Amino acid sequence: MILKKLAHDNELSELDKAICVNHTGSSNCVVSDAVRLLIGNYSQPSSFRQGEPTLGGHKIFSQHHHTSDVLLCPSHRKIDYLVAEATKFNRGSHKSTILAYVLTSLLLNAEPLMLQAFPKSKGFPFPEYFGSCGRLVAEEYVGTTLTFYYNADFKVRAAIAKQLLDMANLFYENESEMILYFTDPTADNFAIRELDNSQNVQSTAIEVVLVDLEGLIVVDKQELFSSEY
Repeated sequence: MILKKLAHDNELSELDKAICVNHTGSSNCVVSDAVRLLIGNYSQPSSFRQGEPTLGGHKIFSQHHHTSDVLLCPSHRKIDYLVAEATKFNRGSHKSTILAYVLTSLLLNAEPLMLQAFPKSKGFPFPEYFGSCGRLVAEEYVGTTLTFYYNADFKVRAAIAKQLLDMANLFYENESEMILYFTDPTADNFAIRELDNSQNVQSTAIEVVLVDLEGLIVVDKQELFSSEY
């Protein structure tokens, strides 16, 4: 397991100031109170969970200059989906707590939100998500980065190449009806999980995992296609 800090101290400070300015016009306020009030401004009915509130992505995107990449191409269904998946993972948490968590993730770093919405358990090539505490996230340690496999055996490199192609296909075709675009495809953002070789599995028994999800853009496929006609 590894712990990730969601942002540098100066970025966290800037987020707090931006939230205060957005709500009070001043850079000084009680941030938790401001977030609760912002949730009220952005809330709207959910289409996934009847009678439950969700967040309006268009409102957040239009009122905040600095947001995570996932808010690009905002749509009600996309944000509603992210809130619904976060609600499933955080069963028992108060509704307002979940909305506050989703809102601050969208404004700061959406990686923990992506790990919940597109989990390893549903076949997505991401680390397993264990939980968050404040502005720290706990997730699975996968292994060494793709950089260390540049000179690996040809079969290993071929297996990696195929999995990267499969990953790109999965990002476009998956049951969520969301398209995932990765904007920072450097080798250090991928890691290799070595699978159990106890059953005489060959050296190609590896799995490529995207371990840095901060640069993901999520596009609602339904809205994309409907806007083309």
